[in-house]
Amino acid sequence: MAVIVRVVADANGGYTPHNGRYVLHWNPHTEAGVLELDSVKDPNLAYRFVNATVAGREWQTVSHVQATRPWDGKPNRPLTGVTIELVKVYP
Repeated sequence: MAVIVRVVADANGGYTPHNGRYVLHWNPHTEAGVLELDSVKDPNLAYRFVNATVAGREWQTVSHVQATRPWDGKPNRPLTGVTIELVKVYP
């Protein structure tokens, strides 16, 4: 069973322009090592992950460009800058 990803809020529970929308594309490997995210209102257009495990692993991906956060030295996982919900979809 495939899943799509819905953005709930930013990591602190705050507003983003993507809140309530579905992930079309995201990229943790941008030039600056920050989150690049495109979202859509229509869940039928959202990117489909094979399963929740694959979606969760990708959400926790460490940036290849900037592997650690400069302010605390912890792994830089830009996608975790948003809180997500995994939604089951059927083909």
